[in-house]
Amino acid sequence: MKLKTSLLALVAGLLCACQTLEPAPGLEVTLINLGFGEVTVLETTLLCTIRIQNPTPAPLQLEGAVHKLYLNGSYIGQGTVSESTAVPRLSSTTQTVKVFLSNLSLVHRLRPIVETQKVDYQLKSTFYARDGTRSRRLSTESEGGLSLNDFKFPIAVQ
Repeated sequence: MKLKTSLLALVAGLLCACQTLEPAPGLEVTLINLGFGEVTVLETTLLCTIRIQNPTPAPLQLEGAVHKLYLNGSYIGQGTVSESTAVPRLSSTTQTVKVFLSNLSLVHRLRPIVETQKVDYQLKSTFYARDGTRSRRLSTESEGGLSLNDFKFPIAVQ
């Protein structure tokens, strides 16, 4: 009987120690650049540079992250980061995330962008942070848009 009570208390304690996904207090993530890496027949590597801002007075130690990227409301891919990153207090840092895209599904998603000359993005991020011995998952979302009509592309004269 005493063993059952001890085991139950241990399991309850472990369950209470598990962290749930929580909003990142003040953590801001913005997409600051896009580029292309390796391109093959079936897959393209999109290089997303993000800025991670820590507006709190305590430094933040990130142990990894998962970023999901959406264009014009459609999910296009996910990138992961396994390196540890320190974000100093009241400061920011940048990180490059590789997102692997299927070229076959990308063709269908690019058509509306070309037709409307507008692209909206949404970035949903989950960070794995460490506070001493405690681990926690922090979630954040950011979004923005760009009108391609704002850019004038010169016409090449031959």
